[in-house]
Amino acid sequence: MIKKRFLNNVMKLIMDKNPNYDQNTLLEIKYGLELIYISITKMFIICILAYILGILKEMLIIVISYNLLRPTAFGVHANKGWQCLIVTSFMFLIFPFLSKYLMLSIIIKILILLICFVLIILYAPADTPKHPLIHKERRKKYKIITCITTLILSFIVLYYNNYSLSNLVLSSIVMQTILILPITYKIMNVRYSNYKYYTSGLKN
Repeated sequence: MIKKRFLNNVMKLIMDKNPNYDQNTLLEIKYGLELIYISITKMFIICILAYILGILKEMLIIVISYNLLRPTAFGVHANKGWQCLIVTSFMFLIFPFLSKYLMLSIIIKILILLICFVLIILYAPADTPKHPLIHKERRKKYKIITCITTLILSFIVLYYNNYSLSNLVLSSIVMQTILILPITYKIMNVRYSNYKYYTSGLKN
């Protein structure tokens, strides 16, 4: 597979240049590289579809705001590549399309933001089997950063009168919130709270 060959070659180069890296650091780097590879290949397909549908600008806005939350909130990953492509395409094509036409009142937006913020406090960050957040302090740091980012994005949602921009940023918060919920993990058959399966003495 192209992805496997890419990851192996890059990791070999990194290990040759940095022989002192421990196993946890190397696993984290590999996880990040895998996300980058998957994101690039998926986004190429999604960008083409968004251009055809005439929502490329809206799609890029929602992708940017979503990716401000994703690195610290984490969230479920599909088990199969094709599943990931379908879910991602749905999120980054349907939500931008709907955001152009939805007319939500400020009260509704505040209510949605409050619900999302509470859920983020409760469940972020939500790790994955491939990247368990074993270290308690790291989980705490990621939660704080995610909450701050959510507040900043919420300000954009409420401050700007542009319905499209406001709805797009709101959609990104909603999407990320859904992806960290235990019920979402259960539906996608992915193990939740993976750090609990490791001893507290280990560090991520």
